[in-house]
Amino acid sequence: MKKRLLIMGLTALNLIALASCGPTSSPSDSATKNLLEEDKSTLKEASYSSSTEVIFSEYFEGSSSNRALELYNFTDNDVDLGAYSIYIYTTADLVPTYAYKLKGTLKAKSTYVIVGHEADEALIEKADALSTFTFQGKQSIALVKEGNIVDVLGNIGFRTDWGKDCTFVRKVDHLLPETLKDNKLLFDTYSWIKYNKEYSKLLGNVENTVTPEELLLGPQLNEDWLEVPFAKYNSSKALIGSGGTIRINLYRGIDGDTSYFHFPPSFVFDGNTVKLSDIADVSNGDVVKVRYQAIDTTESYPGNIEEWGYPAKEYTTKLLHSAKELYVQTNLDGSLQDSYGGRIMGFVFCYGGQDIKGNDYTGRYVMSNFLTVKYGLSEKCSVEDISPELQWKDVPYSSYFTNAFEYAKRQGFGLFGEKDPYWDYEKNEYNNKKIEGIDYF
Repeated sequence: MKKRLLIMGLTALNLIALASCGPTSSPSDSATKNLLEEDKSTLKEASYSSSTEVIFSEYFEGSSSNRALELYNFTDNDVDLGAYSIYIYTTADLVPTYAYKLKGTLKAKSTYVIVGHEADEALIEKADALSTFTFQGKQSIALVKEGNIVDVLGNIGFRTDWGKDCTFVRKVDHLLPETLKDNKLLFDTYSWIKYNKEYSKLLGNVENTVTPEELLLGPQLNEDWLEVPFAKYNSSKALIGSGGTIRINLYRGIDGDTSYFHFPPSFVFDGNTVKLSDIADVSNGDVVKVRYQAIDTTESYPGNIEEWGYPAKEYTTKLLHSAKELYVQTNLDGSLQDSYGGRIMGFVFCYGGQDIKGNDYTGRYVMSNFLTVKYGLSEKCSVEDISPELQWKDVPYSSYFTNAFEYAKRQGFGLFGEKDPYWDYEKNEYNNKKIEGIDYF
């Protein structure tokens, strides 16, 4: 197992003391063995460089004092860490608050672990070195080689909650230095996979739980959720989402983020029978609108057709129509209905089928919400309310969405660079072209 560099933070109380008095008192004898030393001589504004053999590969945040960083030597040669330092920026200043020298040798294709001396014993056992310095996800941190910043977490000169309550693990296909832009290095979240806070399974090796291909395929439906009712009662005896699923059938599409589905006429939640009409507006006996969680496509209904509304409608509805089975999954502990009321909120999964991009999903569950984002058909991607417990291969749904949104922008898909085939750009209006091959709108 490859070793890593972990920099564990102190408690909030210690952070205050550290800010006012410098490093905390000396750790125990066991922690002093490989203790990083503060270097006050380098507390000055640094320039940037992309010349490095070492990069950050993980930021870990746990409870209490358990904060972590990880470094990785991506070259084929051993590296003397004596040329490297870590700068901590507790404010938006361009001058670091603290600087710490690294030491030792980092083997080729390996990681090196530094753990704060107040961390849990299980993390300290992973350490190659220990430290008294603190770090939180709202502080910027830099890896510095010979006085030049060569990698960053957060952006120097800004103070944001970039790493609050999460763990960032660098993608296996992005284990190289970032490119200088205007002679600066920026923290590019697209190079990272965002896991939940306390997620420590990857500490000790440079791996992801998903392949790059799986990340862009999106979350599959964990079949355990198929056994869970799609709603439950909260402490106030109101029905909310349970993260569970229900099998549905397509009635007709509305637009890219809303569709009509046939639902079962009643359900049993916690031993109580609930009618469909008690939880949603029902038409034709068993038909309910589902509003797709996290996405927002432009409008495409008669009298209000906007640019990229029809392509989103076409993509979503053709995908649903081709699927062998359809399921809606509710947001765990989230509202069953959207803010307008009457529409079920959820993630719509297709088992099998094809999309208009030529992709065949035979034998797979794919999420329509996600694919709409991936192909640049959603104006927005709102993940703040998605339960962190909804995951596929330990990656939260929210991370799949944010990665797909950035992917669409970088590829110039849909709204982010292509032309809408159903739009007259000279008149800036719908061109009256019909969607071919379907009659179920």
